[in-house]
Amino acid sequence: MTEHKTLTAALAAFQADLPKVGKNSVNPHFKSKYADLADVHSVVLPALAEQGLAWVTAPTITDHGFVLAY
Repeated sequence: MTEHKTLTAALAAFQADLPKVGKNSVNPHFKSKYADLADVHSVVLPALAEQGLAWVTAPTITDHGFVLAY
């Protein structure tokens, strides 16, 4: 894990080496491929951890239903 003096420095290091996420899922309605949450997690979480960062989610119920905020 790389240590950074500030959050900004850690985010900049992550963004400088941003990993590519494969589009491994198919939307049959639009006949298109997309990266599902599992695809994103498998690539992004290790890259964030390398910079000492974490991906935090906050499940919430709103007037519009369930929301997963990042």
